[in-house]
Amino acid sequence: MEEKCKIINRLRKDEQGKPIRRDMKIGRYNFFEVASAVDSVDIGDMNEFQFKSIVSEGSKVESFCQITAGVTVPKNT
Repeated sequence: MEEKCKIINRLRKDEQGKPIRRDMKIGRYNFFEVASAVDSVDIGDMNEFQFKSIVSEGSKVESFCQITAGVTVPKNT
């Protein structure tokens, strides 16, 4: 993990506004480059998040993925 990388585990709420408790799962051997941001609770193994890449809330990253520099993965994909 390099500098200015953000791994966000935000509080989620149900329809009534009550907090939903869910563990964040990050697999093994992931590489987070400078200024990357990940707002996902499901990340597999051996992924690369390149410079200024963003994984939006609710997205799932399987194993062996490469999110290239400057790419934004849309919400809930």
